[in-house]
Amino acid sequence: DPNSFYYTDTTTRSYGIHAQDQIKLPHAIEILAVCATSTRGAAGSRRMGPASTAGQGCPVLRTRQPDHAVTPRVGLLWLPRENISLYASYSENFGATNGTTTDWRGQPLKPESAKQYEVGTKFESTDGKLSATIAWFDLTKNNVLAPDLAHPNGEGGYFQTTVGAIGSRGAEVTLQGEILRGWDALVAYSYDRASFKTAAAGYVAGDRLPQVPEQMLRLYSTYKFSGGFQGLKVGGGLSLESAAPGLYLDPDTGAYRTNVISNPAYHTVDALVSYEHAVGKTRLTAQVNVRNALNANYHTDSFMY
Repeated sequence: DPNSFYYTDTTTRSYGIHAQDQIKLPHAIEILAVCATSTRGAAGSRRMGPASTAGQGCPVLRTRQPDHAVTPRVGLLWLPRENISLYASYSENFGATNGTTTDWRGQPLKPESAKQYEVGTKFESTDGKLSATIAWFDLTKNNVLAPDLAHPNGEGGYFQTTVGAIGSRGAEVTLQGEILRGWDALVAYSYDRASFKTAAAGYVAGDRLPQVPEQMLRLYSTYKFSGGFQGLKVGGGLSLESAAPGLYLDPDTGAYRTNVISNPAYHTVDALVSYEHAVGKTRLTAQVNVRNALNANYHTDSFMY
C-alpha cells in the first residue's frame, strides 16, 4: 500500500564481561559459579511512505533504549558413584532475543530475561551403553515475544509485542542406549505446564500458553545389520503430543483466552532406512527419512475470533 509503506531501522550494540570459577570439594562435590554483566543499547526508527519517494518518507519515531543486567549462574554437582550424578542449578539470562524487533510504532522491544531452577540426576551403565536422565525445572521468562493481536500488520499477521512473565514448570525423562548388539532405542517424555504469570497484551494471567502441548512422548529405535547386510540400518519412531490450548477472543471481555478451544491430541509415525559404505578412507552414507509415514491428519494451532 503506497500510503502506508514503511521500513524500520534498528541498531543494537551489546557489551559483556564473564567470570567463572569451578571448585572441587571433598566427597565428590563440585561447585560451578558464573557471573556475567552485560549492556545492550538499541536505537530504532521508522519511516512512513508513500513508496514513490523511494523509501525516503518522513521519520515518525526514533527511540533509544539502553538495558543492563547482571546474570549469575550457580551449579552444584555430587557424584556418589562414578556412573551416577545428582545436580542442582540456578541460572539467569538477559537479552536472548528481541534485539532487532520493534513494535507497531517502530519502538525497540525490551530484551527477554529469564530465571530457571533445575534439579536432576543422570545415570550411565558401567559399560557405557545405556544412560538415563531425570530432571525437574521451573523457568520464568519476562518480555517474551508474542503477536500483538490488537495491531494487524496488513500482511495477514500481526506486529510483535512483549508479554509479561511466562512460567514453564515440568519434568523430563530420557532413556537411551544399545539394548542388544546393533539395536539402539530412545524413550523421551516431557511434562511442561506453560502459562501466563501476568496479564499483558490482551492475554489473561493464569491461562496456559497457546499452542504448547502439556505432554510429549518420543519412542525411537534403529537396528544396524551385520554379516552380509553390513552397513544397512532401518528404524522408526512414534511421536505423541497431548492436546494443546488454542487462542480464542472472548467477545464479552475482549481478552484472548486459551482455556476455551484446543488442538486435539495426536500421534505420528516416522521411518528411516540408510546404507553406509566405505570408499577408500571415506565412509559414505545414503539415508531416506519418511515423516508421518501413516499420513495422519493433525492440527498444530487453532484460532477463533
